[in-house]
Amino acid sequence: MGLGDLVLAEMARPSNCATDLLLCVIHLAFLARQWKLQPISPHGHELRALAASYSVVCIIWQAQGAWNHLFNPIPSTMTCAYFIYLALGALCPSLYGVAISADIQPSPHAIRRCQVAFAFMWVLYVALAAVELDLADHLPLPRTQELTISPTVVSWLPAQMIPWLQHAVAASGGPGHPVTLRWDGRGYGAVPFEHAFSADAVYAERFDLIAGHPCWKVHSFPFLFLVFGLGLNCAFTMKTLGAYRRLTFEDMTYEPYCAASRRRSRFFWWFVAHGLTTTGVAFMPVAMLFTGVSGGIDWMHCVMIPAMYLQCWGLEDAVLSSIEEAKNSKKAS
Repeated sequence: MGLGDLVLAEMARPSNCATDLLLCVIHLAFLARQWKLQPISPHGHELRALAASYSVVCIIWQAQGAWNHLFNPIPSTMTCAYFIYLALGALCPSLYGVAISADIQPSPHAIRRCQVAFAFMWVLYVALAAVELDLADHLPLPRTQELTISPTVVSWLPAQMIPWLQHAVAASGGPGHPVTLRWDGRGYGAVPFEHAFSADAVYAERFDLIAGHPCWKVHSFPFLFLVFGLGLNCAFTMKTLGAYRRLTFEDMTYEPYCAASRRRSRFFWWFVAHGLTTTGVAFMPVAMLFTGVSGGIDWMHCVMIPAMYLQCWGLEDAVLSSIEEAKNSKKAS
């Protein structure tokens, strides 16, 4: 089948494709810039290799994501292509953690310990995803979730902008009654937005691995983003904040102070980037509730654009700093 024979999937998400491609362009631009850098020290070479590897993996993952949004937007079973997509999605933040550890940790031992931890976490996740483990089969995790909205709050909601609201109000007894929203594990990417909370079996029995909720399948995207999107970025936020505070209170002479000041600035903007990413992932379900799966993914992508720019800028600055430090050391000797 040639490219001319491709047909958009029924539930294709063109806007998600566009925002994924924009993220891809950001990493392409930084990869080109990293390629031109000429590190001197072994540490600089390590930083550049890790930064470039991170950009390459992100480019491949985001390009595959853009393709999936158009031609395979709601996978419901594990395939080889989907498994690769999952593995790359987990590898991006893991590799990023390995890269920043080389700059923010105070000692070589601490650097290697963090890098081994990130690598182990990725290997463990890929192994559990490969066997399609569902944690709810082994742990007391909820398979349904309910939220009751009072009539007052319902009256505040812009009904004309929320397609499912009219159906939910009718199913709850009509205007003036509390509205109960029930998430039952269905795949919300495979359900028309206006029927998101419909009890009709036609919709309730649909499933996809992109937007099921609650979903404790390790190979689902909600679980991937819970662990590697929310969990790891919370860890990154705390680590960069700790590194920033450590440099702030160190006693240094003027020349080391200049280098440390640059590192402190880098750590601060990494802290901002990780905070943005955590916010984007944490509020993605809220965005999906009001704007649908496509709108929620767009929200996350739009927050990730400045966050990933700052991440890549920081990695590039770390390499540039290592080059300047190596040159200064040579002059001093």
